[in-house]
Amino acid sequence: MKMEKLVDDNTALVDKLKQFRQEHGELTARMDKHMATSRQLSTEQAVLQESLEECKGSKSLSLENEELLWKLQNGTLCSPKRSPTSPAIPFQSPWNSGSFPSPSVSHSDDLPGSQRQTDGVSAGLTPPATAHRLP
Repeated sequence: MKMEKLVDDNTALVDKLKQFRQEHGELTARMDKHMATSRQLSTEQAVLQESLEECKGSKSLSLENEELLWKLQNGTLCSPKRSPTSPAIPFQSPWNSGSFPSPSVSHSDDLPGSQRQTDGVSAGLTPPATAHRLP
């Protein structure tokens, strides 16, 4: 009777061992599949990140081009020689910076005896706060 019980226990343990080995194989296959998917997604992410950087550069150039066209159309482009009223800091467009100019930036209406240029606005754009004034 003891022997039959041991045989039955052994048979049950062998069946459980087979079941666990099968589950282990399935889990290993799932893990391999997840690793392959993870590698593929990492590669795609790197490609998309590179594409995003290129788009950011392109958008920045497009915004700078738009700004220069606006200045050209409104006569606010100065000669290449820096005028005494030009800011010492190079102009950064508020359109591509994602924020408004900092309080330390001098606005044309902050200067004594000056008027902010608001006429001749084209395409719904307003002149940048740090745009050069006409002499």
